[in-house]
Amino acid sequence: MKNYLFHVGIDVSKSKLDIVILNINSLNQTAHFIVENNSKGIKSIINYLQKNEIDPTTSLFCFESTGVYSYPLSSFFLENKFDYWLFQL
Repeated sequence: MKNYLFHVGIDVSKSKLDIVILNINSLNQTAHFIVENNSKGIKSIINYLQKNEIDPTTSLFCFESTGVYSYPLSSFFLENKFDYWLFQL
């Protein structure tokens, strides 16, 4: 099993993605921001990580399946070979 240094929780809605980043070594260090739910917004998540010296390959991206609204996100992570966990409620 892979040990991740960061967990990136994403709340998916039609128009936006609500992002929370947890550093597993220091749960007091968290980040929160909101981006649009489109390709530009999804790419800005990775840009944010890289800007803050976080390697996306050390992160687990977690979000719920919301059908058509989560599809662009899961496609992006799959195409870029980033680990993600898609769950259904």
